[in-house]
Amino acid sequence: MAQKGEDSGLGSEDRAQIAKELLGSLSESVQNAVVKLTNNNRNSGELKNVTVWAAEQVKKIAVHSANVAASKIIEKIEEQERKRREEEQEQQRAAGLLQAMAALVGMFAGSDNDKKPSEKNVTDYSSGVIKYPWGKQEELGHGAFGKVFRGKGADGFLFAVKEVESQGQEAECLQDEIKTLKKLSHPNIVQCFGFAEGGGKIFMYLELMTGSITDRMEKMSRACTAAEAKRFTIDMVKGLIYLHGEGIIHRDIKCANVLLDANGKAKLGDMGLSKQHRQLTVAAYGATGGTILWMSPEALSERTVGKRADIWGLGCAVYEMMKKAPPFADLGVIGAIMILNAPTVDGSYPNHKKLIESEAAFPESVKKFLLQVFVPLEKRPYIEGIANHEWLS
Repeated sequence: MAQKGEDSGLGSEDRAQIAKELLGSLSESVQNAVVKLTNNNRNSGELKNVTVWAAEQVKKIAVHSANVAASKIIEKIEEQERKRREEEQEQQRAAGLLQAMAALVGMFAGSDNDKKPSEKNVTDYSSGVIKYPWGKQEELGHGAFGKVFRGKGADGFLFAVKEVESQGQEAECLQDEIKTLKKLSHPNIVQCFGFAEGGGKIFMYLELMTGSITDRMEKMSRACTAAEAKRFTIDMVKGLIYLHGEGIIHRDIKCANVLLDANGKAKLGDMGLSKQHRQLTVAAYGATGGTILWMSPEALSERTVGKRADIWGLGCAVYEMMKKAPPFADLGVIGAIMILNAPTVDGSYPNHKKLIESEAAFPESVKKFLLQVFVPLEKRPYIEGIANHEWLS
């Protein structure tokens, strides 16, 4: 390996040896040339011509010797550089192998550094479902209200962990979600196993799902078929019937918040915006409550937000499943706000009606469903009325 400051890659001893050999060769060549010249011209008496010829020969010999020297030096440099590259490549391969092994171990067992929280630094409210110490594994997703990781309990039990800092808006939203979910139990609601606090963070333990409907569409590079959309909508309706029966409004129904289990069953999740139904207004809803493209007109126009706001969100999610995007997504947020603020005509929203009727690929039953949903609040059915729609029967 070349030492620091030796750009050529040759040590001083290597250079000295090459120079010594070449100088000896040069001296011998000059001596032989002079003898040859003397023998050839000893009777000519043309000493001057001999001197000129000798100088030319010596010059040629010197140039040739220099070329030979350069070639030898270059060969040695190239050989040492080749060895250096081989050593670096071997080191990189070894490092890559170690990283792959570490990742594999982390996937199945979790890193020792990630086995947090431990029983010593947290207060646990999971009723013993989560066995300590549990290992934090790969990140499953993140959003406005924290990150979600895969967790593995000491007994091998797999679950999801939603993690946020214990201060700020994210913590408040997560605490609201915990309060909402810990008292719920339904096949179409993501199950909450409890939570823990410690180390400046809040950990919420949830049922492990395979991903959202949005994740599924992105993975398959296509929208849902009408049959798939119907199956997922039936699951969402069941979940909403249960939620509304408990006096809870989800407020953020969209495909990204509808999760799928290993059997393909859809479950409502991400309940960070959910609130108890009574006395709920837009002031409590907040300017950022929900997502604009899925938000109902009454929520946007500062009217009281009730259970039927979720019906509008459900309609947006159905359209999203059929098109991979919610209604008027191509117009952006500002365009969507203008559409939602447009006046009604004959008890309907003309822009939504025109949009739905223009979707030639939608089955007629889907169109009828959406046209029943995208109507003013006073005409919009509650979830029980939606459950009896012909498309879902």
